[in-house]
Amino acid sequence: MAGSNPTPDAMELSSALICDALDELGLPVQLMDDAIRPLALDTVICGPVLTVEVQSSSEVTAPDVPYANEILAVDALQPGSVSVYAVPADNRAAVWGELFSHAALARGAAGAIVDGYVRDTRQLREMKYPVFCRGASPLDTRARARVREIGSPVQAGGVQVHTGDFVVADSDGVVVVPASAMADVRQLVLHRVRRESGARHELRNGRSLDAVWDKWRVL
Repeated sequence: MAGSNPTPDAMELSSALICDALDELGLPVQLMDDAIRPLALDTVICGPVLTVEVQSSSEVTAPDVPYANEILAVDALQPGSVSVYAVPADNRAAVWGELFSHAALARGAAGAIVDGYVRDTRQLREMKYPVFCRGASPLDTRARARVREIGSPVQAGGVQVHTGDFVVADSDGVVVVPASAMADVRQLVLHRVRRESGARHELRNGRSLDAVWDKWRVL
């Protein structure tokens, strides 16, 4: 609405706005590989990160504790948090699926970003749990992959990610904001939202793009 002043709580975060703010702060390399895409169109994820490092493994774990660390990684989720899984590039095992999503949803988690593969994709779309990934695979992790670390720094989608960083993922891409930069990014995004609101109003009322750029300095 023309003349409105969005607050930080009301503003609509997007990966584009976040990237613009990070550029201004001299942090231009926070965008994950564009092969990591949403399972469902128009999926949006925003929230603080919990990292999960996965490693390849050929061991068949003892039957009484077949997925011990995988279970811990889901049970460690807090309300609003986002799982970020770092998976070896050559591993086709699915590290996320339907039952994990039900457990995460019950904990109030905001979604999962997997630099690797997931399964049960039809069910995930039906339950509308937000998931970004490289693709789908029916393969179980057993004798293929296991969770090595929870909460440690990881490389996911070509970006260094720490637990406590903030991630914004939408149809344009997945962006990671370092925790140390979040306050500055928030202020820059709010400032840009205000300028874009003014520019949008004037463009819709027929003012030239050149004149709008001179006044608002946004495109």
